[in-house]
Amino acid sequence: MNISNILNKIKIFFSNKKKVLILSLSTTVCLSVYLYFYLIASPHNLKVIPKEARAIVVIDPVSIFKKGNFYEILEIKGIKNIKDKSEENEIAKKLQKDINYTGIDITSDIFGFLLVDNDQEVYSCLSISIKCADNFENSFDYLLNEMPDIFHIKSDKSLKFKIKKEKKFKYAISNNNNNNNIAVAWDNKKAIIIRPLFENKFLKKKVIKLMQLKEDDQITNSKEFNSFYANKKEISLWLSTEHIKKNIISKDGPIQKLISDYNEIKYEEFDNKTLESLKIYEDKFTTLIKNSVQNNYISIFLSFEDSYISLKVSSKLNSNMQDLISDLNILHKKFNGKLLDYFTEKNIFLTTTSLDQKKYLAFIDNFYNFLEELEPDIKTLLPFSPNTEILEAFNESIVFTFHGLNNIKIRKRDYKNDKYYFTEDGFDYHEAYKFENIKSILFSSALDINDKDKILNYLDTSSTNLEYKNSYYTQYILNEIPIYFNINENNILFITNDTSKILQFVSGKEINFNESLSNSKTTKNIKNNFIYGKLDISKSFDIIKKYLSLSINEQIKQIEQEFYSFNSYEDLNKKQNLENKLKQLKKIKESLDFLDTEINNFAKKIGSSIEYEYSDINTFEIKFHTPNNGKNSLNNLSLAIVEAFIYSYTFKSIMN
Repeated sequence: MNISNILNKIKIFFSNKKKVLILSLSTTVCLSVYLYFYLIASPHNLKVIPKEARAIVVIDPVSIFKKGNFYEILEIKGIKNIKDKSEENEIAKKLQKDINYTGIDITSDIFGFLLVDNDQEVYSCLSISIKCADNFENSFDYLLNEMPDIFHIKSDKSLKFKIKKEKKFKYAISNNNNNNNIAVAWDNKKAIIIRPLFENKFLKKKVIKLMQLKEDDQITNSKEFNSFYANKKEISLWLSTEHIKKNIISKDGPIQKLISDYNEIKYEEFDNKTLESLKIYEDKFTTLIKNSVQNNYISIFLSFEDSYISLKVSSKLNSNMQDLISDLNILHKKFNGKLLDYFTEKNIFLTTTSLDQKKYLAFIDNFYNFLEELEPDIKTLLPFSPNTEILEAFNESIVFTFHGLNNIKIRKRDYKNDKYYFTEDGFDYHEAYKFENIKSILFSSALDINDKDKILNYLDTSSTNLEYKNSYYTQYILNEIPIYFNINENNILFITNDTSKILQFVSGKEINFNESLSNSKTTKNIKNNFIYGKLDISKSFDIIKKYLSLSINEQIKQIEQEFYSFNSYEDLNKKQNLENKLKQLKKIKESLDFLDTEINNFAKKIGSSIEYEYSDINTFEIKFHTPNNGKNSLNNLSLAIVEAFIYSYTFKSIMN
């Protein structure tokens, strides 16, 4: 067959649109199926993790290296200088010569997991993918001895291994004859490192068993784990109670033993009536444990998004545990947005919550009823007891903020100026006080209430500030620290230690709408969460700088007054010491002024704010917002930390 005939047949085939369409569809389907199974295929090192694992950590090195962009960090001049001056690590030297020196596949996920087989068998394990089994065999003992902290190896002597062969894999157990033995097993695709936390006698049996796990016994057979793994982030943690052994809650299990030990004590302490009450609660507790302890799952994800770092905790609970958590939840999302009108958007720290009044009153009532069944006079023994009428006078929403740093005027007892006198009723005296300024974080809080009169009757309103057109009340904590409060016509209780804030509140002067918290993007987050909080990183650094600056200025002022009050007849050595101390403080002040710009730059580079959100009873998330500059949050954080390290290293070099 000549070439022209072949070309002619190809031409005829492609002129038939139906055949071309069928070929195209078949090729697309085959490639798609191959790609699908390639992408969903579990890493080989998952096959050594049994489905009974209680805790599994997943690390995605590819995503971490990609988002961290560590090559950029290694090119920073300061890091290069440090690297050139410092002695290189031996492992790093070997990897420079041969990137595959360890034989470990660093493009695959790394798994750490915890096994608890019974009261005597607890194992900490690490499973990795293997790229070259021979390289791993030649290097694993060196790696383990060079990095003892990673594997919690506590031994003065080097670990020594004797390699043994099984049919499809090899394994080695350190023979140090102590409680720090480690087992390593590997084949052409995976490896596992096992360290027993207690007993060593089952180590060989365990490592062989894990390398020969049947598919049905592997963690990949767990639907809950697969769901977790499908949503994995850069670092993820999965906790499970699915395979907690029945003996924990059985008649001879540890929980029942704990109850039995308690029974021996209680029969000596309580009367028959109390014992009957306790028996009811014990039965309820035992039933609750038996029905709730198994089949609960918690997932924790640490992810590095484009403009923030997220730490998210979520849970999937069995129906009994879910019902229990729901019953105990005293929060809801019916936040009173009017509270936000009394706060500006700019705060160092802000947190809000909204309580379900019916639930928290019922919870408190049930708790104290339980205590009274155990001890009828319990309320007289406690430092405080619940006042239902006062609790009912409060509503459900709360705002709390830290918004600045300044001097506040505290009062101190002035015993020298106390006045003593006689009256018709006998001897009496008047306590004298003196006032002094101290630096303090300024806070403000607002609560919505139902009954203004009840709350004011309950609080100490004896100290009323009448020198202003609109009065407010002062109460002293520990008889020294002033707290100002009042309730306005909208039934908002405002509490603060900042006189400017309480005056603004009682005057009814509105905050500029553009600066108000109620007009900010934060409002939506507040109303969509049971609990919400935000910390402004830049303002936190400002407060630290201001505190240091005020402290140094006060010390300089104090020493200057003492120094210039000296006369020629007084101790010249003491005067010289004061002069030296004054010079030292002024030098520190100059350094602080110089560092001010650098601290501001560092604050801007490390991030803008930290938020936490409790969105539902099964989900809690913390977000660390990094600069929005086109770089990933991990890269931004790494660059900021490296810069701080360079400054520290340079400073030490100068000092030395």
